[in-house]
Amino acid sequence: MSKRRARSWLRGMPIQLLLWTTVPAIIILILMAGAGVVGHQRAMQDLVLTRDARLARTAADYLSDRLRITIEKRGALTNGIHGMDQEERRNLEQLVADLAPAGEGEAFLIDRQGRVLVASGTSPTPDSLSGQPGVDAVLAGEAGATIAAIDGTDMVIGYAPIPPAGWGLIIQEPWDVVVGPMMRFSLVVPLILALAAVAALISIIFGLRSIAHPLQQLDRQAARLAWGEFEAVKTPVGGTQEIEDLRRTLNHLAQQIQAYRQGMRDYIGAITRGQEEERKRLARELHDDTVQDLIALGHRIEMARRALEYDPQAAAERLDELRALVGETITDVRRFTRALRPIYLEDLGLLPALEMLVQDVGEKAGIAGQFQVSGSSRRLPEELELTIFRIAQEALTNVVQHAQATQVEVKLHFAGHEVVLTIADDGVGFDVPERPEGLARRGHFGLLGMQERAALVGGRLVLESEAGRGTRVTAHLPSPESSSDLTSP
Repeated sequence: MSKRRARSWLRGMPIQLLLWTTVPAIIILILMAGAGVVGHQRAMQDLVLTRDARLARTAADYLSDRLRITIEKRGALTNGIHGMDQEERRNLEQLVADLAPAGEGEAFLIDRQGRVLVASGTSPTPDSLSGQPGVDAVLAGEAGATIAAIDGTDMVIGYAPIPPAGWGLIIQEPWDVVVGPMMRFSLVVPLILALAAVAALISIIFGLRSIAHPLQQLDRQAARLAWGEFEAVKTPVGGTQEIEDLRRTLNHLAQQIQAYRQGMRDYIGAITRGQEEERKRLARELHDDTVQDLIALGHRIEMARRALEYDPQAAAERLDELRALVGETITDVRRFTRALRPIYLEDLGLLPALEMLVQDVGEKAGIAGQFQVSGSSRRLPEELELTIFRIAQEALTNVVQHAQATQVEVKLHFAGHEVVLTIADDGVGFDVPERPEGLARRGHFGLLGMQERAALVGGRLVLESEAGRGTRVTAHLPSPESSSDLTSP
């Protein structure tokens, strides 16, 4: 049970949204932040190296110009700065001190062997920088900048040669001092993004309360609706507008189902009442007509039997009357059986049975009837033929009883996988309700029955009518293709 509950919890909307949206977004943000920090560090390194290389070259050019004047005055400085007088040395030392970056930066003037001639720092000055990064390059006449560790500290080292004296200028400063504020900010960026992601996660969790919880409540209401509690979805569940719209749609659907069920109850009640009325009518007609005819038949048989003894001619007349009475009784019984079972359909087939229906309407109601067949006629399954006959019978009954029509037309069209039955009249018509349950509310149980018959064989019924413009009933019924002729016995 706990595993099932955990699995259900993992499939829930909050966790799914968290797994598929929030977590990937946070991971992407962190990766982007990390990539941004690395890229920023590289860009800062390139920027600082370019800056320090340019600074070293500019400073070396300035020193070269100053030393060139001294060399022109005194000749080559073979003894280094010892070939200068005291004032020239002080000026050179001041220049080197001025070239040193502020703070922890240092500047060194070295000779051809890497020995330190002048240093700007106040810390103990090394005698030689030989082997230190940048020294070999500057003694080879190269200028540039590099980042290297000196005594465990990353240093930015700019270097440039001083050609007039064959010396070199080294300017260095700690990397942290150069880019400290900027790098500290760039390192804080991932933390800021992480905090923003946490804040977004919290807001999403609270936001899900307005989505997941209402949906869960709506799910419970829908489960109650499935058990027939149509009032369950009337209570608002809150949440977003889309969820409320969904609840209203479910409520509207529940009302439609409820109305349809009520319509079906009314329809079944009407069918039951109709069956009872039909039984009463048949019993009454059998009692009033057939039974009375049989009683009269019995009396006349007795009278004929007596007449045979003394008046054969009268007996013959009685027998003729008996023959006529038997014929009338047979006609009545056949009428009853036709009402109960479509004998024409069983004996003659669908097309003659429909044609007889149309003729009966013309004879009994005085309505001009027309029957047409189109397409390639074929034999249909028995159930489908009975459905077509009953729909046509009910539609024609409605025409006779309610339409006040002068003409009616029945068409049967055979298509590929479909049979289309159309009954159209020029009667008074009526306003067709938007939904099927409206037929039951208005008492159109015959039309509702036709719809049910069509639905039972997988078809559909289209009802078209307007007040004063007649009515058209079209039944689209699926049927298998067959080459058998309907008119064949």
